[in-house]
Amino acid sequence: MTVEESTRPVIIGAVEAGRILKLNRNSVTRLVKEDKLTPAGRGEGLKGPMFFYKADVEVLAAERRAALLRRLTAAGPQTPRSGREPVTS
Repeated sequence: MTVEESTRPVIIGAVEAGRILKLNRNSVTRLVKEDKLTPAGRGEGLKGPMFFYKADVEVLAAERRAALLRRLTAAGPQTPRSGREPVTS
């Protein structure tokens, strides 16, 4: 591998982006519609496949994990529910 090849951005498809983000392909499409993820390009046709820079997807995945951790930390400790608590009327 040459230096030029190793510095080229890696392009991935929507399925791989979903795997990195732990989302399905439809959720990746929703992120694009919400301007939270920008495709590097699109395939032919009205509903052609979308391609993404892997680094962009990895950054978004890290941001989403950090935001989740902040929400969980802010919520404080939670008591697990067994589903068998008595119902009070």
